[in-house]
Amino acid sequence: MDITKIPDTEISDAEDKILYLAAEEYQTQGIIHQVCPRCGGKLEYIGTQSSYRIFCTNQCGIFQSIRGI
Repeated sequence: MDITKIPDTEISDAEDKILYLAAEEYQTQGIIHQVCPRCGGKLEYIGTQSSYRIFCTNQCGIFQSIRGI
């Protein structure tokens, strides 16, 4: 499994946990209740069966990409 993060902006462990929670919410409930840990904006999920990307719609720079095999 690969995790891609913005090279010059590290994501803290707390931010990472929120993004994982948001992904789990979307995959189980179809909706994200978590908000962006940086700016409070809406988090968006785009995914397939083997990969996903979560990002803030306010473009504050936070995102997480997961790709499995």
